[in-house]
Amino acid sequence: NFYASLQADSSARQAEQLWLQFGNTADNNNNNKQNCFDEETTTVAYNTLLKAWKGNLVQSERILQEMMDKEDNNDDGSNKIKANALSYTTYLSTLARAISRNPNTAQKKEMAIKAQQILDNSNNDHVNTWTYNSVLHCWSAAGDVQRAEQLLAKMETANNEYPPTISSYTTVMNGWAKSGNEQALEKMQTLFDRAALHYAK
Repeated sequence: NFYASLQADSSARQAEQLWLQFGNTADNNNNNKQNCFDEETTTVAYNTLLKAWKGNLVQSERILQEMMDKEDNNDDGSNKIKANALSYTTYLSTLARAISRNPNTAQKKEMAIKAQQILDNSNNDHVNTWTYNSVLHCWSAAGDVQRAEQLLAKMETANNEYPPTISSYTTVMNGWAKSGNEQALEKMQTLFDRAALHYAK
């Protein structure tokens, strides 16, 4: 957790080395790798690594993919691991950060589409309100605030398990504020009114 809190590549590498040292044993051919910890502990460790690599999208993708691969291949009881909502939320938050730093408009849009696809293809164990908020951030950072509004509207529906938070509304409002759209102020006021109505229920 200490190394993860630093969120620098060097500290992330140190965190991963510690996990490899204390969490796994392997033979010289890297076969028959066994995990010494239970599923919950292993998942917590991997989520900590995702947090540690939050500034590096490539490494974050590698960690999440490793989690998914191990989840699919642990029928024999080895490498017990299960990606959860925190895993996906942390990765999507990293993706949103990368989108906001990317100057290429087309690439930003592609990355936001990827975030939406991850959300759409995830099961209930993999998502929560904060996962949705991370995707809202992706769309807003990509400059497609209308798609962010569509996702927010889905969150507002009565039968949705993942109701919006104040952060959900402010993320979309910030997207409009940065959009340069002539109707941005009107859109932001509408969102403010929607938030007030939602929380008055």
